[in-house]
Amino acid sequence: MSTQPDVVVIGAGITGLHATQHALSLGLRVTQLESLIYGGLVTNVNALDGELSGAGVELAAGLMQKNRHAGATFASQAATKIQATANAWRVSTDNGKSIDSPCVIIASGARLKRLDVPGEAEFEENGVSHCADCDGPFYKGQDVVVIGGGDAAVQEAAVLAEFAHTVHLIHRGGQLRAKAHLIAQLNTHSNVQIHFHQHVQAISGSASVESVRLIDQHSGQARSLACTGVFPYIGLTPNSDFVPAELKRDAQSHVITDTTLQTNCPGIFAAGAVRAGFNGLLTDAVREGQTAALAARDWLQQRRSTT
Repeated sequence: MSTQPDVVVIGAGITGLHATQHALSLGLRVTQLESLIYGGLVTNVNALDGELSGAGVELAAGLMQKNRHAGATFASQAATKIQATANAWRVSTDNGKSIDSPCVIIASGARLKRLDVPGEAEFEENGVSHCADCDGPFYKGQDVVVIGGGDAAVQEAAVLAEFAHTVHLIHRGGQLRAKAHLIAQLNTHSNVQIHFHQHVQAISGSASVESVRLIDQHSGQARSLACTGVFPYIGLTPNSDFVPAELKRDAQSHVITDTTLQTNCPGIFAAGAVRAGFNGLLTDAVREGQTAALAARDWLQQRRSTT
């Protein structure tokens, strides 16, 4: 990359793509890093709920195409480290290269938490899945398990109910945490069974998933529930392993920012699911990407005026 970008955007989920789009509209040169899927977790959603409609993958693809036409540079690389140099931040990547830029927007998002139970890793992509829209048709007429009680778990259970014989929704608590209209939608499916106060202890099978072992949170009684698919949605872990050691994070490793999305490291901003205080709404992911881009532009202008 011969021309140093004004800003490096790390991550190309909805937040990162909107940060790049807005930064480009403000006249900034942008390099965007993403090693996995452009669009992030939203690409798993077949039908977006709320102000943004349509399939998640279509939304992400459209944004990426617009940004490319507007002059963004895309690099299919993962950020592995950010460190200060004399006049810039150096972002190292997993291909052994690095990019220097005075400004960085961390929009690396979050990843689904793992259950960390026996069988989860062994049956990944062979009965353990994280995308009901992608894999639901493979479980037509079968019994599946969804784990969790929030919006994602309830939405994915409703998707699977269109294909599966029975959807077992397993939740450790005594009531679902999802939005009321999502629960109402789930309740229209007669083939969904909700199991409260249950903890998944293990996933079992031979060549593929055959059952999950459940523990009742109150009685401690264990039982086996037959199924051929397991879909865990128990929360998110921020993708912040690569940030500078001096950059402040909370106890869950979310990046801490002020109201302008500036971190305690001058020139580094954070937005979206990687940030402490992000509420998870798609509309706020869009807004935070735009806010970070504007704050980055203002910071760059101030920096240039004093040098």
